[in-house]
Amino acid sequence: MIRHVLYEAIDQQRWDACIETSPHSLVYACSFYLNAMAGKWNALVLNDYDAVMPVPYRKKMGIQYVYQPAFIQQLGIFGHTADIPFLTDAFMQTLMHHYRFAECTLNYANPVSQNERYHVQFRSNYIKNLHQPEQGFELSSTYMQKRYRRAEKNNLTYETGYDFASVIALYKTLYHKRLTDFTPDDFQHFHQVCSHLQSVGKPPLIRMCKHQGSIVAALLLVQWNNRLYNLISCVLPEGKKLLANYFLYGKCVEEFSGQGYILDLEGSDEPGIGFFYEKMSDQHQPYPFIRFNHLPIPLRWFK
Repeated sequence: MIRHVLYEAIDQQRWDACIETSPHSLVYACSFYLNAMAGKWNALVLNDYDAVMPVPYRKKMGIQYVYQPAFIQQLGIFGHTADIPFLTDAFMQTLMHHYRFAECTLNYANPVSQNERYHVQFRSNYIKNLHQPEQGFELSSTYMQKRYRRAEKNNLTYETGYDFASVIALYKTLYHKRLTDFTPDDFQHFHQVCSHLQSVGKPPLIRMCKHQGSIVAALLLVQWNNRLYNLISCVLPEGKKLLANYFLYGKCVEEFSGQGYILDLEGSDEPGIGFFYEKMSDQHQPYPFIRFNHLPIPLRWFK
C-alpha cells in the first residue's frame, strides 16, 4: 500500500534508512538535503518505508503543486523494489490522486514510459567511473586528452580550498542570468546543505584552477557514499581561453581515481555543456522528467 504522508508525519529516521540502503541511493533524497532545499515536503511511502518518493510542493492560488527544487537533479522512487516498472506507475497514480499539477524528476533507476495521463521527457546525465587510476584523461576520449595536454602548457595550478561560500557566490555572480529559476533563497539554502555536510565531517570538496595566483575555474563536489556530485562548476572568461576547465577536471579525475568513486557530472541538456561532460564521461545515465496538468481548464495556465 502506498500512503501519502504529510511532512510532519514523516519518520525521517526510517526515511534516511530507506534512502541509505537503496541500491541507487542519491544524496538529493536525504532528509537533510530536502529539508534545506525544499523546506517542508510531503512523501509517498510504500508499506513500512519499503520504498519512498519525496514530494516537494508549493502552493499558489490555494493549489498545491509538485516542483523540482534548485540544486536537486533527481528525486523519484527509492528502495529495493524501485526498479520495478509497475511500481513506478503505482507511485505516479498515487501522486496524481493527491496533486493535479506536477513538474518533477524521477531518477535514473525508475523505469517509466509514456502515459496518457502524464508526459515523460528524458534528461541527460553523465557519469565517469573512477575505479581505475587515471592521469591526464588517459582513459577518456581523445578529445579530452588533447585539450588537457594543451591546457598543461598554460601555467595553470591545481589547488584545494575550503571556502565553499566563496565558490557559491562566484557561481551566482557568473551564472545568475542563466539560472532564471533560482532565487536568492535557493543559494542560501544550498549554503545550509554545505554547512550541514561540514558539521557531519563531510565538507564540500573545493577544487580550484589558478593562473598567476588568480582563480580562473572552480568546482564544488559533494562526496556521499561512493558518489562524487559535481554540484557547482565555474569557469571565468579568462579561464575559458586557457582551457582551465579541462585542466581542472583532468586533475580532479587524477586525484580521485583508483578510490572506487563514481563522478556524477550532473550532465546538461545545453549543447555546449552537455558535449563537454559527454566527452569526459564513460556512461550516459538519463533520468525522467515528469509533467502533468489535470487542473480545471480555467486554471491550467496558473503557473
